Amino acid sequence: MSHRALVTGLCLLAGCGSGPGNSMDAGTDSGVPMPTMLTATGALTGMITAPKPTAGTDAVTNTSFFNLRKTSGTGLAFKIDVTIDFGGAPTAQTYDSSSAGFRCNATVTDGMTAANTWIALFNSMAGGDTGTCSLTLTSATMSASGYDVAGTLSITGTASGGGAGGMVTVMGTF
Repeated sequence: MSHRALVTGLCLLAGCGSGPGNSMDAGTDSGVPMPTMLTATGALTGMITAPKPTAGTDAVTNTSFFNLRKTSGTGLAFKIDVTIDFGGAPTAQTYDSSSAGFRCNATVTDGMTAANTWIALFNSMAGGDTGTCSLTLTSATMSASGYDVAGTLSITGTASGGGAGGMVTVMGTF
């Protein structure tokens, strides 16, 4: 048994985890670590990996942001662009439409037919509320480049363009 298999097996058995700034890799894209795993269900299905999200805060306006994007690459089941804003500094909690200052702008695009899109918007200048967005941070630690965050994301988008129909739900961990 290889050392890596032994360590992986022990971690699965013992429940090893990773904290803020984790370097756990959900996959690779051209050799670049991709610490975010996303799964789509509904009218569009598949799994992709994405770079870790960016998060930060503006102390003057007391608002924060979360951005997750995977908008390039070939052979992807889907592409995604998510921006979520909320009041206060990022903390370990769930942010959704009931949260102060919550705003969501999410687009999911078919990896094979770019015109097929699904959107989730809440309190967005891009259009009226549609679909749902939820962000749960299990940790948020200030770093030199903003916040290192870990948690889950849930987006349910409604058909918006091309031949898209129905709804798409994207669940992710980062």
